[in-house]
Amino acid sequence: MDEKKLKKLQIISFSFIGSVLIYIPALFVFDRVMHLTRIFQNNPTNVEKYSFYASAFLILLVIALKKFIYFPSKIVYKTIDEATSYWMTMDIILMSIGSSIGMIGLLAFLLGASYFRSMLLIIISILVMMTLFPFKMRYDLRLQQLKEMKRERGIFNEPQE
Repeated sequence: MDEKKLKKLQIISFSFIGSVLIYIPALFVFDRVMHLTRIFQNNPTNVEKYSFYASAFLILLVIALKKFIYFPSKIVYKTIDEATSYWMTMDIILMSIGSSIGMIGLLAFLLGASYFRSMLLIIISILVMMTLFPFKMRYDLRLQQLKEMKRERGIFNEPQE
């Protein structure tokens, strides 16, 4: 696996995590410094409830996609480079979905949710993205699984190591 591609993906992942970390001081400034009145005078209970529903849906979406998109049936016929490019694209998509959970937390605060509930959504977003962070060991395990799948099906489109 190409180390340069992995480093680029890790930098992209750090930028996703950093963008959500910026929401924490923004939330503090909105709440404590500016004493921002909410944009809409909504019922805070409804805002918190629906923001948690949306976040739970996104978390379940990330889990489901992570489970099913990394090894589709046609990936066996791809080369190692094509497979790693596919996995990197999927990692970026999943990280962007994970970062949207933090954005929901910030928007929920602006719509009337409490500081604690909004901060909780931002922290959940950071934790989801930390579980998706692309470590080299994770890619090595995926490559090992791909080679096993190719060996089981008798597909050898790359020189054996």
